[in-house]
Amino acid sequence: MAYSANGNEPDYYAILAVSPAADEETIRQAYRRLAREYHPDVAGDAGAEPMKRINAAYRVLSDPERRREYDLKRLGAGVAHHSATPSRPASRRSAPPTAPTAASTITRAEGPLQLYRQIDTRDRALSALAFAQGDTLLGLGFSDGRVEIWHLASAQRVTLLQLRAALSSARAGVLQEIRLSPSGALALAWGLNLGTHVWECQSGQMLWSAAFSGPSGAMDGILLDAPPMVRMALPAAPLALAEGDPFHWAEQGRLATDIWTRPLAGAVAPAWAVPLRCDEPAPPQGRDGRGWRIHLRALSWDGEALLTFSTGPASANISNASIVHLWNLRQRGRLGTNVPQRQGSIVIPARALWYPVAVSATAAIFATQFEGREIRLYNLHTSQHITLPTGPVAPEARMLLSPDGALLALAPPDQRRVELWATATGQRIQTWDLAAPVAALSFAASGGKPTLAIARNDGLCEIWAAG
Repeated sequence: MAYSANGNEPDYYAILAVSPAADEETIRQAYRRLAREYHPDVAGDAGAEPMKRINAAYRVLSDPERRREYDLKRLGAGVAHHSATPSRPASRRSAPPTAPTAASTITRAEGPLQLYRQIDTRDRALSALAFAQGDTLLGLGFSDGRVEIWHLASAQRVTLLQLRAALSSARAGVLQEIRLSPSGALALAWGLNLGTHVWECQSGQMLWSAAFSGPSGAMDGILLDAPPMVRMALPAAPLALAEGDPFHWAEQGRLATDIWTRPLAGAVAPAWAVPLRCDEPAPPQGRDGRGWRIHLRALSWDGEALLTFSTGPASANISNASIVHLWNLRQRGRLGTNVPQRQGSIVIPARALWYPVAVSATAAIFATQFEGREIRLYNLHTSQHITLPTGPVAPEARMLLSPDGALLALAPPDQRRVELWATATGQRIQTWDLAAPVAALSFAASGGKPTLAIARNDGLCEIWAAG
């Protein structure tokens, strides 16, 4: 659990992943998003404790008087205070990196990664990160819909982009994910009630936008440079449903995945609107798919593979199973030209696999908690697995894999600590103790020398790289 500066009071803003400057509607939307994600009908027993914390945070922050008293306690404890009305710094021009201040000090164990660069945005809304594959550019996403592109060598911000609210909704939105194309020429971002947007980074020109968005894990997207195009993995339900209630859209499409590919330059042929269809195996005879749900859709870095993680009936003999499929989007199965072929599968009874989860760049390696006692990495090509002796990890912990799956970064539940594990040896090789909770993690996309970006909810982003 995240705590305020006094060490006793929970940091309710961090629990709901909103800025202390968030208005009532933003807080309500954040609560709604998290409640759907951790509701017992979705997360099972693993969602009980997170839901207690989420409910406690919402009870305080949704009540003006309670929130006022809570903010006063935070102010007295030395936590930066923000008014209920969001404000912007007078100038957001980037500055050269400076030596770490007392507030940004990180205590770390000896390990292979060294501090390479600091970016101090001074913005507590920092919530998402993405590298370009050349590792020269880093995208920073903020929960209010802003996207900044930074040049790492000079620590200079080169572009500022902004998600516009979905046309069909005047409600406040929350940015969820950002992606950069391999060269960094294109940026993709999506968020609840903010829709999905693609820009040309150099000019800031918006190339394409759509009103759909979904709960965390329900959708994924990648960008390609030559030719420029966007590929999206979405719930198999009419896109128009996403413009109203994204949770209803995800629920309606919970049994399959649609793969949409749209060109971003030149003539756009109507064929782009015919998706590839990845259907989960049919439920046993007499069942209507009730209880089956895809929790995660993850595209490979090149858009040629898709990983899906779902729970539900797998066969007449195995029920309530954890199921992982790897789909080859270039090869078609026997059922039709728009039906990709499954390249590998894992079926584990009794929902033994659960959050946190992470996927490698090729989508062939899937990391997950196994039976609440360790982290396992499954190779979807060989069906073999290796184990990391992490002990129990709370489902809300942050976890990600390096592009080749050789390293795993894990931020435990308090989110003030990051651990780095070598998957080949099963050893923890580095630990960071942070002065503020983790807001986002990202490995560099090139697969060259290991590089890890750690963003904190005080607005500081640090890039750690192998020497």
